[in-house]
Amino acid sequence: MPRRVEYNPKGGGFGSFEPLPEGWYHVKVNSAEIQDGRGGLKGTDRLALGMEIQGSGFSGRWCWADGLIFWKPSVNNTTGEMTMPNFYDFRQLMWACDPKKYPNPRDTDKAPEVLEIPDPEYFVGKHFYAEIVHRVDRNNPEKVYDKVKHFHPLDEPVPAPPSGTDRAATTGTQSNQPKSITDPDDDLPF
Repeated sequence: MPRRVEYNPKGGGFGSFEPLPEGWYHVKVNSAEIQDGRGGLKGTDRLALGMEIQGSGFSGRWCWADGLIFWKPSVNNTTGEMTMPNFYDFRQLMWACDPKKYPNPRDTDKAPEVLEIPDPEYFVGKHFYAEIVHRVDRNNPEKVYDKVKHFHPLDEPVPAPPSGTDRAATTGTQSNQPKSITDPDDDLPF
C-alpha cells in the first residue's frame, strides 16, 4: 500500500504532518489523478488533488483532497445503500478554478443539468482558496488530521465562519477575506 510522506523542496526536505491551523489558504494544485474508491466504494473513481500552500507562513506545506467525486453511482458494500456522485464538492471545485465559466454551486437555479468532467491535468497549476479543518482519527482520538472541506475562488470573498468557532481566529476578517496565516514561530526573538 502506498504511503504519503510530506516533502517540501523549498523547506529542505521532509516536512511534518502536524495539522495546519484551521482556516482558508491560498493553494496551487501540483498533482491531480484519478484513484480507486476506498472502503465500501471500491470500484468507483475519485479525483485526488495534491495542493501546495502559497503566500503565508506555511508556504510550501501540502494538503490533499482525495475524495472529491465518484464518477458513477454505486452500492456501498458496507451499508448496502446507493451512493450518488458527490457533484456538489466537484461543482464547488470547478467554480473555484474558473468562476467566470462555472456558477457558484449554492446557486442551484444555475446548476448545469450535464456536468462536463475535465481530465485531471486540467486542475494542475490552478490557484484558489481551500478551507482546512481538522478531523480526528476514529481509531485513535489523539491523532488529528487536516481535511480540505471547501474550495473558493481567489477573487471572491470567503464565507465568514460561524461565530464561536475556532476557525474564527484564522479565517475571515470583517470583509470576509482570509487574513494571512503566519508561522507562530515568526515572532520569537532568537
